[in-house]
Parts: sequence; C-alpha cells; structure tokens
Amino acid sequence: MTDDSNLPEDDDPVTLDEPGTGTDENTGDKNAIWMRLLYMIIFAVLFGVSETILALGAILQFGFLLFTRKRNEKIAEFGVTLSDWMRDVARFQTAVTEKKPFPWSET
Repeated sequence: MTDDSNLPEDDDPVTLDEPGTGTDENTGDKNAIWMRLLYMIIFAVLFGVSETILALGAILQFGFLLFTRKRNEKIAEFGVTLSDWMRDVARFQTAVTEKKPFPWSET
C-alpha cells in the first residue's frame, strides 16, 4: 500500500490549458486562426517536398552502403537535421506547439 499521509488535502484534478488557448495575446482573434491555416498549408507542402528529399537521401545512403560497406556521415547528419525539422512540422500541424518550424522559427 502507499503512504497517503504526504498527499495534499486538495487533490482536485488539474486542468491544463490547450496549446494556443489562454496564453497567447491573440486569443479569440480570428485573424490569428486564419494565419495559422496559411502556415499549416505552407508547411504541408514543404513536408511533402521533405518526404521526397528523405527518400532520395535514403536511396543515396543505401548506394553508399552497397558499394563502400560504410555509411556516408554527411548524408546521415542531413537525415538527422531533416527528421528534426519534420518532427517540428508535425508538432506544429497537430497544435502540440505554437512554435513555427524553420524558416519562421524565432530561434
């Protein structure tokens, strides 16, 4: 059994805010929602292009593995960078985060 003596008396469930609600100065601003749609369309197109680039990188890497018996480090590093960007796009597209991926990222 667990020791319940250390639990706080107020054990009401905690409700977390959804991404993009309550913490943004554009709350309730319909223009912000439409701008998000525009960004989502742009990122969807770029994501499709990145899938093609990923496939080409995989084919090139396989060619290097086939003929040299070792991986090409530059292609592998590019794959890491590309997959990080694709992850960021997916997180933005599904509203996990409000941070826009490169080239619109602030950092």
